[in-house]
Amino acid sequence: VMVLQTKQYASIAGTNPINLRAGGVDMSAANRGLRVSAPINISAPQTWIVGPTAGALNVSGILTGKEKLTKAGPGTLELNATNDFLGSLIVDAGKLLVNGTLAARPLLVRGTLSGTGSLDGLTLIDSGGVLSPGNPIGALTFTGPLAFFSNSVVFLEINNALHTNDQVKTDRAIIYNGNLTVTNLAGELNGGDRFKLFEAESYEGAFEHIT
Repeated sequence: VMVLQTKQYASIAGTNPINLRAGGVDMSAANRGLRVSAPINISAPQTWIVGPTAGALNVSGILTGKEKLTKAGPGTLELNATNDFLGSLIVDAGKLLVNGTLAARPLLVRGTLSGTGSLDGLTLIDSGGVLSPGNPIGALTFTGPLAFFSNSVVFLEINNALHTNDQVKTDRAIIYNGNLTVTNLAGELNGGDRFKLFEAESYEGAFEHIT
């Protein structure tokens, strides 16, 4: 699927599954986003490219398949459905926004992982990769294992004026590694202010740097 210059968002709808083969999705030259509400089956290893001037590739149809999927380009891939995709997903660049459920095996993040959904497979935040829950503020839940590599980044936002904050949630152990950055969006911070940024069964390890 190739998306070029358009005057408005393009859309693909329907109930019949789209069987995507090795060509994948190419939005490298697009100037608008693409909304896909039809089911998508990943039937061969492929790359989805979302370019710098494109809007998001917004997928609300159910994603299925067991082949390798690579997200490339600086743009955003947004997954909003309860997906049945069981292949590996590599975020080489740009952002993966998960507001539904994803069980990629594994999910390897070298770009940015955001959203308020649930990750049910193994999630690896690689060196240089960023975990940034919320959209803009919210919790990202991991029911599968979560691992941070050295030089990975966890970026969390808090809003002291509204008493809200991003959160990483899991029913497993969190092993801290890499770098933690926390930014306050509004409201003056005072001694005694508390925000629960991580919720896990247990906590191990330590961040290399905290800012």
